[in-house]
Amino acid sequence: MEEDEQGKESSRYSLVETHCLLELIERCKGCGERLDSSLIRVSSLGSAKIVTYDCLPCNKTVRWESQSRVGKGKGQVYKGNHDIPLASFITGTPLPRLCDFAKLIDLSLPSDRAMRRVIREVGAESINRVYANSEARVRKIAVDAAGGKGLEVSIDGQYDTPGYNAANCKVTAIDCNTKLALGAATLHKKEHGIGENWAPRFQ
Repeated sequence: MEEDEQGKESSRYSLVETHCLLELIERCKGCGERLDSSLIRVSSLGSAKIVTYDCLPCNKTVRWESQSRVGKGKGQVYKGNHDIPLASFITGTPLPRLCDFAKLIDLSLPSDRAMRRVIREVGAESINRVYANSEARVRKIAVDAAGGKGLEVSIDGQYDTPGYNAANCKVTAIDCNTKLALGAATLHKKEHGIGENWAPRFQ
């Protein structure tokens, strides 16, 4: 297969085979002495490569990391391990398919648990902010359209199962004039405030 030889500006991440990486670490970056290959160790932490080697002339162990870290304190992670799950989340790529792809070409990725944690802590919070801002804009549009006469609101509820077996309920408030959804809320039967005798109150 003929490859595109046209040069492009350097991207943030690149795929590097491990044996090619070792070719770049033949000498100690401190003293410049040639390293004993048996003293060079390569490991992976998610998508990040970590190279450690023992330099006898320097009498110390040197560590090199392929990525910078983001976050604070104990919550710091390698940037690729942070960006990969968020890219999957934003593009709608299912994590199982992403993991299948990585396994096929023997590409190191963060664990499924670690990626889901990033999505939960970062992606979900971003969605909440976007939703809150959008909700505020919609409500302002409805209030302006009412011209000080007040809002006529229709409230509609939906349940995940019929009858009193419902575990989840979604309620949406709609402005009758503009037909815009002013807000929505989802409740589970075990949430605080529903109570032990939740079914009648739920419905």
